[in-house]
Amino acid sequence: MKAVILAAGEGVRMHPLTYTRPKVMLPLAGRPILEHLLIEARMAGVEEFTFVVGYHHDSVRAYFGDGRRWKVAIDYATQRKQMGTAHAVRMVEGMVEGDFLLLNGDVVVKAKDIEAVARRTGITMALADVSDARDLGVVETKGDRVVRIYEKVEHPPSYLANAGLYLLTPDIFPAVSATPESPRGEYEITDSLQLLIDQGYEIGYERIDYWLDLGYPWDLLAANESLMLETEPQSQGMVEENAVMRGS
Repeated sequence: MKAVILAAGEGVRMHPLTYTRPKVMLPLAGRPILEHLLIEARMAGVEEFTFVVGYHHDSVRAYFGDGRRWKVAIDYATQRKQMGTAHAVRMVEGMVEGDFLLLNGDVVVKAKDIEAVARRTGITMALADVSDARDLGVVETKGDRVVRIYEKVEHPPSYLANAGLYLLTPDIFPAVSATPESPRGEYEITDSLQLLIDQGYEIGYERIDYWLDLGYPWDLLAANESLMLETEPQSQGMVEENAVMRGS
């Protein structure tokens, strides 16, 4: 199964860190955000990727190339004007066959959750439990189905956040073509999914355990701490006699 990763955005809320590079190339624990996502998807069994690039796309292409360094295959679609996530998905029609994974390039999720979503049948959203849903996209569920998707509302109706990881089928392409412009002036994949729901299409969900949402510069601090806690510590210097080392 191919994974499409959305990596075209500037990340305005990350200014000034994104003045000269796209948000997905900001470093976390020694790697770009996008590389963490690539590695986790590869561990989940994904070997083919399409990166949708746009803002400072040359930095993404130069770093990842054709993917052979990670033993995967990467091709690219260029979104010359960033007009939203549904518009970005529209760019890859003809580049994917059958079902495919869609991932926002500015989040970090784990391989086991990517694998769980990939095993599902039909369009599926990954959802993460959060304590504060303000400024996040959230969903309302009924049984094992998503019934309503909300995009950053003042009073969120639930604490289930849209984690930016989806299993999509070819049914998504007619929906993105029919998606109207949002109040933000973009074409949103969440509006495309809501369109399908309103037409009677059943959309499932998978609750995931680990999700790093990187909206603002200070989110990078918590994300670095979380990822570095998983790093195996090493001592590569000379430890002098009577010196005491504690912890990582």
